[in-house]
Amino acid sequence: MARRCGYCCNYGHNRRTCPQIQERIKEDPDSYLAHREKARKESQAQRGPRQCSYCSETGHNKRTCSSLDTDRRNKKREIRTWRKKFVEQSQAVGFGIGTLLKLRDPDTVESGYMRDRILDQTNNSGQYAMVVALRADWLDCQIESNDRNCISLRMPDGKVRHANLPLEFKDLTAERSFPWYEIAGRIDASDLGKLFDSQWHSGSDNVDRILGLDD
Repeated sequence: MARRCGYCCNYGHNRRTCPQIQERIKEDPDSYLAHREKARKESQAQRGPRQCSYCSETGHNKRTCSSLDTDRRNKKREIRTWRKKFVEQSQAVGFGIGTLLKLRDPDTVESGYMRDRILDQTNNSGQYAMVVALRADWLDCQIESNDRNCISLRMPDGKVRHANLPLEFKDLTAERSFPWYEIAGRIDASDLGKLFDSQWHSGSDNVDRILGLDD
């Protein structure tokens, strides 16, 4: 929607650039409007040039920031590339809603601490779980640097819990990430990409959140 001036109520400008105010100031330099405009300019001069709230440089604001435009394009490309790999890997290993997972064999895990945790999990909740949802907004390139519980699992007791991606996605996740599960029962995941909308595939949905601009 076009801007509306709070002084003359016309569209296409605001009070600071209102032509009627400028005309009144010219007609009467001693008017209240003239003094107010002078005070505004003096206050602005004392503050110095306005800084961009994104890059902290002067001469522009966030809306016209070229650094932000570049970062958005680059981050969008990173998200899009990661998601394309995720869909392709899911199709290759038969992963999606309905895939049966099982806790990893403790004997294949190097860490004694993690072996004990797998055994505890098996005793408390059972060895198997079924994928019931993919948390779309958590599936992006940030998984490469941060462990994230981006899938929802139905446990044998009927409860739903969140978990990270299974072992078959190790190359797409953070190096320090520990995959708890591996695939035990595949599905036909050829149509998995249809679960997500065009914004998800393009990577545009999560850009501002990742850049800290969604508040």
